Amino acid sequence: MRLDGVGSSTTAIQQFIQALHRQFPIKDLGLLSYFLRIEVLHSPKGILLSQQKYISNLLEQTGMTDAKDCSTPIAVKPILNKIDGTLLEDGTQFWQTVSTLQYATMTRPDISFACFTDSDWSRCNDDR
Repeated sequence: MRLDGVGSSTTAIQQFIQALHRQFPIKDLGLLSYFLRIEVLHSPKGILLSQQKYISNLLEQTGMTDAKDCSTPIAVKPILNKIDGTLLEDGTQFWQTVSTLQYATMTRPDISFACFTDSDWSRCNDDR
């Protein structure tokens, strides 16, 4: 596959697509709008990557759409033990929420401390 480096980037992209089409059956799906749960917004200045819809869905699923924000959602040095609280009958929703938050922290390191601290604590029954 040879691409001619002369010309606009649009020309190079078209040449690349044509070269791929000669090698493989492909279909042009148009402009990218979502990829790995990240929304891609196009503008004349470029693209913007957003997880707003992803996080909004998470807030709806967990019943937290009206929750107030805070700087740290958990105590920094909590005193926890394994006999306090009530055990969940089915932890599926909890683990789905933790997994969703962990995925979101890949692009939002500012929320990663709270997410990982909570999920790490919940995994270990001996040192809660």
